[in-house]
Amino acid sequence: MKIGKLIAVIVSAAACLGIDYADTFAAAAESPALPAPYDNLTFNARTRSFLETTDNGYMRVYVPEEEEDNFIRVEYYDKNFALTDTMAIPRELEYWGGFYAGEEYYFTVEGQRNTDEIDSNEVIRVNQYDKNWNKLGTANITGNSEMFGGEVRYPFDYGSCEMTECNGTLYIATGHQGYVDPAYNQGHQGLLLLMVDEATMTGQVADCDLWHSFAQYIDTDGENLYLFENSEGNGQSQLTMYTPAVLPADYFDSQQMAMILEYGGERTSAWAIATYAECYGISLSGENVLTLGTSIDQEKYGEDTTYNIYLGITPKDNISTEATTVKWLTSLSDDGDGYYSGVDSVALTKINDDRFLISWNQYNDTLSLTDDNDPLSEYTLHYLFVDGEGNELSEEFTADASFSDCHPIYDGERIVFYASGNSALAFYAIDPMSGELEKTVYRAIGENVSWYYEDGVLTVSGTGEMSLPEVDWFSDSAWPSELRNKVTSLVIETGVTNISDSAFAYFDSLETVVIEDGVESIGAEAFYDCDNLEKVIIPASVTSIGEDIVWTGSYWVHDNSHVYQATIYTKKGSVADQYAEKYGISCSYATYIAPYDTGDVDGDSMITIQDSFAALLAYARESAGNSSGLTEKQRSAADVDGDGRLTIQDAFKILVYYAQESAGLSPSWD
Repeated sequence: MKIGKLIAVIVSAAACLGIDYADTFAAAAESPALPAPYDNLTFNARTRSFLETTDNGYMRVYVPEEEEDNFIRVEYYDKNFALTDTMAIPRELEYWGGFYAGEEYYFTVEGQRNTDEIDSNEVIRVNQYDKNWNKLGTANITGNSEMFGGEVRYPFDYGSCEMTECNGTLYIATGHQGYVDPAYNQGHQGLLLLMVDEATMTGQVADCDLWHSFAQYIDTDGENLYLFENSEGNGQSQLTMYTPAVLPADYFDSQQMAMILEYGGERTSAWAIATYAECYGISLSGENVLTLGTSIDQEKYGEDTTYNIYLGITPKDNISTEATTVKWLTSLSDDGDGYYSGVDSVALTKINDDRFLISWNQYNDTLSLTDDNDPLSEYTLHYLFVDGEGNELSEEFTADASFSDCHPIYDGERIVFYASGNSALAFYAIDPMSGELEKTVYRAIGENVSWYYEDGVLTVSGTGEMSLPEVDWFSDSAWPSELRNKVTSLVIETGVTNISDSAFAYFDSLETVVIEDGVESIGAEAFYDCDNLEKVIIPASVTSIGEDIVWTGSYWVHDNSHVYQATIYTKKGSVADQYAEKYGISCSYATYIAPYDTGDVDGDSMITIQDSFAALLAYARESAGNSSGLTEKQRSAADVDGDGRLTIQDAFKILVYYAQESAGLSPSWD
């Protein structure tokens, strides 16, 4: 009786409705094993992601910031950036320092705190590996209380961890915090230069100070060492040349030194004063030392915080302030949009002795997604070429690409680097002569899980676990806002085993979620604050569901309870059914079917009243001698009895099937 009344109501309403459906679901292309999604878009003085050349292609090395991931991750790629192998090297100490690919060995640097202030405590550990990552040796380095500033309470403090090697010795330039000064109840910060004999793997402090050194970059020409640093205590970015034979240095040794850029502001206390400047790199041309940084106009200290790029050119045979020339490569002005403006995340890459690439981001670039399937295309990369005298060799290029903390390298043919967000990774290759940029994009949200967007539909496919970071009020979504605002339908295909916590939060235009059979768990707030979400299809294979998967982010005023406006479509008695009942979420019983299976005219993987309306309308159009208005897939789904014709009986059977499911009965096409 209930079914008959329901059918009567539906049929009477059908005449008033007209529905035109399109083929909306696009299958994602199959993908090989994917690079790990790891966000390296934030530039840090201490680098956590690296790209190096190998005999057969490239090696990606990265160190996740998550405490639970205590490994150095290694991935190998061929020349076309196809992933070929992966490794995991155990971490050993609490602080990550850096990685360096030497001529014969790989080196990693880690550290640990020494808050007990014991001189004999190991504070930095340098591990040596062969090129197959077999561990060969370890240098355990302590501070040196005999040297001014040689005591180490915290290694790497406010410093880089850059390395070079010269005549069998590895040199490491970083920062550190010394022992607590009772006058300030805090340790002072400064330079820490280390040296490690590669044959014996013994290491020691080579030079140090407490002059607030906030970034350090080092290079060598095989005879001398060149150190570039942001020395706030000295009020300048400065270049120091060391003769290796004099190291370890005595505090009173007179090294050759050049002031590259003098800072403004009055340094009248032991506390750090803002420099409004950054140091970003060092490289050697045939005759000069090139030092790269950014700064405000220091003559307007405190008035304008627009950062521009400067390049210091210092002759190798005359390391002095007087011989140094500074060239400004950008001339941006304050746009008034924020406290900081201008350039950021700058890199200097050597191609040969007389050609270098300088690349950067800009604070005030507008984020605009130019490729829906490349989230990193919302950023703009700037770059140009200079010669060994610092003269510009090209125009300023721009590309829809993102900078990252992976320093670009020259592989003998092209400049390569990569950038990775939490939902995609892109490898970039720049032609060293023309400046043309090419990219290879992986849409990775799991080791073997990828995604694809087309015409409003986001399809997640692959095998195994999805891996996306949890987001909240204080962190950005893994997805660009422009993409989130375009997605109206989401399909999680068979093969994917889970949906991560808050994986699709803040998808403001999302209306329908189709989770195919085989998915086992849905994380908390998976579809949080999706204000237009109407239906979520959950198969019986899902046995674990986190809190608030469809919470709109709003509360009911009368009892402060969560607002759920979406309807869950699932099988009666399933975990999703029990979940809906527990939280008072609207629930409708439906059996998951493949898109455009029998009766599913609109391809949303369910049999609903809309499917019956669509079949009825198509029948009416064909009866009038017109096209049905359906695609081939849709017409096949509407032809329930398979006789090749659309009839009113087809629409009626779809209606009966829907009514049986809605009543909690086992539906049938008979």
